[in-house]
Amino acid sequence: MKINSLSVLFFCILCTACGHNQKIEVERLSLAPVEVAHDLESMMPGQLLLSDNYILWTDPFHSEKFIHILNRTTGEEIGQMLSKGNGPDELISPNISVLPEDKILAFDVNMNKKMLLSIENALQQKNEILQKQTGDYATTTRMISLGQHDFISFTPSNRQPFLFFNEQTDDSHPFGSLPVEENVNNAYDVFQGSLAWHPIRKCLVYTTFRLPYMAVYTKKHNRFEIENTRMENKDYQIIEGNFKYNNPEHGAQELTLTADYIVTIQRDRTVDQTDENRVGRDFTKLPHTVFLYNYKLQLLKIIDLGIPLLRLASDPTQNTVYAIGINPDFTLVK
Repeated sequence: MKINSLSVLFFCILCTACGHNQKIEVERLSLAPVEVAHDLESMMPGQLLLSDNYILWTDPFHSEKFIHILNRTTGEEIGQMLSKGNGPDELISPNISVLPEDKILAFDVNMNKKMLLSIENALQQKNEILQKQTGDYATTTRMISLGQHDFISFTPSNRQPFLFFNEQTDDSHPFGSLPVEENVNNAYDVFQGSLAWHPIRKCLVYTTFRLPYMAVYTKKHNRFEIENTRMENKDYQIIEGNFKYNNPEHGAQELTLTADYIVTIQRDRTVDQTDENRVGRDFTKLPHTVFLYNYKLQLLKIIDLGIPLLRLASDPTQNTVYAIGINPDFTLVK
């Protein structure tokens, strides 16, 4: 499949100091992308990430290597890594996150296996696997790195869904809460979502897929405190112990953190009333808009990029955002 790389300049936002409860008028922009050509092939890209020096995207349907390594400056694919399969050095359905020094953490809930990988080794045709470990990850849906040895895992079936742990000291503790106070039987299904860590701000952001909920936690001396939450509506019921959300508006489908903004893929329902429950795998029905929040979870801007959007990634030291969309094939946007 031919993939184009589109470059979009996100204009700086000039904000004045405002009180927490002051209403902020949301600015809406439409930005046209600039096209730069390069080739990629995929039925559906899985994840999009930035390491120190590379752009990474995963192809969960690829029969062999399924992490693609791209030059961060040119967008050219320069390598692939991590084999798919049941072998000792393979994973079936990995979830990956980046670590410092172009390292990758990959864990697989279906194999209860976790790996530490080196991008540089893969590019030099050396053994890319630095470390392998087994564990019980059956109910863990996300695992992200806070540094070389600190990690957070997310288990949406737990009342305290987040677990901080340090692999060197064995220090660990659960923290956080789910979007609703009630105990529900189907929490694992309905409260899955995205996690992102900002290493400079020392904060964790959590968003849910099924309902429009967001939360920000800050890290203080290896303990995490809730700072802000945002829930667009509370149109739900608890029926026989199960959570049922009654609104066609879903939450953020993707999440990434820049120097100044929390960026999500969401549908601007003032102009697009598509029922999220009817989208399925029809990529043409995906939202065209990214939402920019500050770290108090106040919505500042909605930017229409004019194409359906699927994935997001960014560098937390900058305000540059990468995305994968459809135009009409999968397209990389910067």
